[in-house]
Amino acid sequence: MLTVVAQDDAEIRQLRHEVAGMRQVIEREMNRFTDERLRGCPVRATALDLMDEYGFDAGLARDVAMQIPLETEAHRGRGLMLGAVLSKDFAGQAGAILDHAAEQGLLTLQAGPDVLRFVPSLNITDEEVAEGLKRLRAAIAAFIATR
Repeated sequence: MLTVVAQDDAEIRQLRHEVAGMRQVIEREMNRFTDERLRGCPVRATALDLMDEYGFDAGLARDVAMQIPLETEAHRGRGLMLGAVLSKDFAGQAGAILDHAAEQGLLTLQAGPDVLRFVPSLNITDEEVAEGLKRLRAAIAAFIATR
């Protein structure tokens, strides 16, 4: 089971720093690949520029995942896309959790019976992320109360 829970802002900053380092390695390899084989990719370059302009990185997905108040096996994703794999205790319950999320006004997706999928827009604000997490916590509390 993979569970990463930051205890304070310093740990979150450290995790984001680690992810930023990983991103640099990936970008370097992507640049090498696209420069050598595809002679550059303007769509990829524009997407990376937009992510930098708006301050998004892969660390945001991890920050969000750490704030989900439900036992999960792992978090997977790319960029702002995030999948939270439910633990065995909640296996097959993704749909029920999504129903509670909808009641809270939160639109989420399901990627199989055990995965909650989050795909926010590229221009989502920090305030909207905080509001979404607030609604997700309320939905999970309601789900747990009905178990």
